[in-house]
Amino acid sequence: MTLLALLLFVGRVERVNRYDVIERNVVVAEDGRETLRQWVAWDWASLDGMHRCQWWALDRGETIERTADGWRVTVGGKRIESRTHRVTRTGFDPELADREQFATTKGKVRDDASS
Repeated sequence: MTLLALLLFVGRVERVNRYDVIERNVVVAEDGRETLRQWVAWDWASLDGMHRCQWWALDRGETIERTADGWRVTVGGKRIESRTHRVTRTGFDPELADREQFATTKGKVRDDASS
């Protein structure tokens, strides 16, 4: 009976994707127009000595929340958490620049992560 109760409890644990940094990035054109709003998740790559993009998604107006030990945003049904959050405005797409420099796929976000 105890085993059954434990399995029921474990089945309810939310799956969370954790990163070092969650970034809300806005790409702006030279004339100041916003051309892209996106979420980018970064993890530290000690061999490269820099943060590397692990995941990205379009920003559709999601709200980032403060948690006891960091930040959380749910994007497309996927819960993303990190200890650090930043908002950037750039003239280029940082995720694309990272992917061009270092061949990557969409990183480690689990498709089964629930909100």
